[in-house]
Amino acid sequence: MALRKHPIIDDPSAQSEGDVLVYDASEDAYDPVAQSTLVGAYPTAIEASVRRATVQAISTSTGTPVSFSTELSDTDSIWAIGDPTKFVAPRAGLYHFTASAGQWEGHATGWRETYFYLNGTTIVGNDILMVPSDSAQMHLPPHSVDVRLAATDVIEFYVWQNSGGDLDIGDASALYEQPHMSCFFVGA
Repeated sequence: MALRKHPIIDDPSAQSEGDVLVYDASEDAYDPVAQSTLVGAYPTAIEASVRRATVQAISTSTGTPVSFSTELSDTDSIWAIGDPTKFVAPRAGLYHFTASAGQWEGHATGWRETYFYLNGTTIVGNDILMVPSDSAQMHLPPHSVDVRLAATDVIEFYVWQNSGGDLDIGDASALYEQPHMSCFFVGA
């Protein structure tokens, strides 16, 4: 395949949808390569992002999936309001998930934990934090995991606490305090 000059400078119509630009620094030219599963290949990435706009009560000593209420983006029906705790892989491959419980209600007793659950049976990543002694509201940092999924595998984001009573997660008054979850397809 012959190298062409840069399409934006010489001919913007020369680039076709789905091309990935491969730069050759010695020639200052590019070679269009058919779209692949490389990150950055286009036209569209597979991704989804959701949040919860209200507080959610978490019972003591009970793993609870976060029930999301608002879709921010979703390219492939990965999340659905009718089943708001689940992200369903539209195709097999490696996915990157990030989630946060947002703000935990203040309480000076116990632990707080977040984890990703695969197909309702396997924990694929978790994060635990001991609470401060002053019962201040607290946050676990966003939690991330890379996991290889088969098509239709399900990932859920769970929270757990053992304060001795129910605790709320989330704060409807501030976006950065709300539980959120996002994922994107890394590649096959």
